[in-house]
Amino acid sequence: MKKHVIGILMLDHALTRPPGDPGNPSTFSFPVIHTTVSGVSLERLLMKDPGIIDSLTASARRLVKSGASAIAGGCGFFIYFQEALSSRLDVPVMLSSLLQIPFVQKTVGPNRRIGVLTAHAGRLTREHLLMAGMDPKFPVKVTGLENEPHFRQGILTKGGIYDFAGIQKEVVAKARALLQADDGGFPVGAILMECTNLPPFAAAIQETLMLPVFDVTTMVGHLYQAMVRSRFS
Repeated sequence: MKKHVIGILMLDHALTRPPGDPGNPSTFSFPVIHTTVSGVSLERLLMKDPGIIDSLTASARRLVKSGASAIAGGCGFFIYFQEALSSRLDVPVMLSSLLQIPFVQKTVGPNRRIGVLTAHAGRLTREHLLMAGMDPKFPVKVTGLENEPHFRQGILTKGGIYDFAGIQKEVVAKARALLQADDGGFPVGAILMECTNLPPFAAAIQETLMLPVFDVTTMVGHLYQAMVRSRFS
């Protein structure tokens, strides 16, 4: 039987990656391999640089050649290239945690909303969300962490100082604010984290809000489980 491995495409962005981050091998209970997409920085990705697709394709093909059975993305903003990359590869591709939006929308129902935590609310556009399959009749609530000092220093700044406790406090506060924001009487029914550096704080969010929390780890886990089915005895 073939041993299935998930290949993960990482941004060319140096930062601390604690357990829970998809760049940390201990995050997953199944085999993963990583490759850095050379020259593809967070800024280039946020600017939707069209030249990125060729770099993504070359890196993904290297992962497949190294044994990857499916490809995942190490940044939610990779959603912009989901369709282009999946059309170039012969293996399943899930580049962004945002791809879970349609599933979560159906899960929480029409009377509740998804609260999306993103690295940069100003750069996460309606286009990104529609590319992920968002039902426009049920828009999501979005809040960003780009102006939070610990998050900005530890995650957005390449090689910055990483303060786990400080970032966690900011992330939980932002998630709580999503629940308190008025949206015409539609409460938040689940949290979805665009930013792949946020899963280390998922448990703290869930303990505070008592809601389902979706992120890149739930997506990659779902992908792997679909690739590796066990016989029922």
